[in-house]
Amino acid sequence: MNKKQVQRAIGGVALLFSVLAFAPAAKAAPFIYSTLITNTGLLEGGNPVYNIQLWVNANDGLNLSMSLNLNFSNSTNIYQTKAFGVVVVENETDANTYNGVGGYLKASDSWYDSINHGLGGGGYQWSEGVTQVNEGPPYHMHIVSGPASHLNNVFFAQILTSSNLVINGVIARNGVNYNVVNQIISVPEPTSAVLLSAGLLGLVLRRRSARK
Repeated sequence: MNKKQVQRAIGGVALLFSVLAFAPAAKAAPFIYSTLITNTGLLEGGNPVYNIQLWVNANDGLNLSMSLNLNFSNSTNIYQTKAFGVVVVENETDANTYNGVGGYLKASDSWYDSINHGLGGGGYQWSEGVTQVNEGPPYHMHIVSGPASHLNNVFFAQILTSSNLVINGVIARNGVNYNVVNQIISVPEPTSAVLLSAGLLGLVLRRRSARK
């Protein structure tokens, strides 16, 4: 390689690094996750019903509104209860109102978070969107946040299910739609739950016999 070829090669590498340096960074996609999965003590079809707390992380550090247009499905149905047997409770505000009234318990129902978490100061509040909330199946939830909402790591729904939860839909953020395709939130298998309970019971009995 002669001197001119070396210079051209160096110039090409420099140009490449220059282009890479000024190329716009890819937008980080928001994601949904669960922070808590607990056994409610309820049964559906002989299987335990689990309480899943769902959160969304905008993953961009910006104070912007967000829209969640999601379908929740599983091999059975999303577990729901009604106040007085007829009143459908769709959000946490109403869940707090009816909790302990008319046979309704907040912990035994699926709903979205509608509490005002300090709007205007980097807070957020979810409200129903155009297609609102539908009991299903599949259980559908379209909720939007208010303006200037800081949604980098926030709770948005409580879902009760006796089997793995499958989420599909769209997260809209900062002018971009992000598809959610077959995201699975797993719950303990019934056999695992039984084995765990049996193991804990055996441990308790062993401790009691050791004390005697």
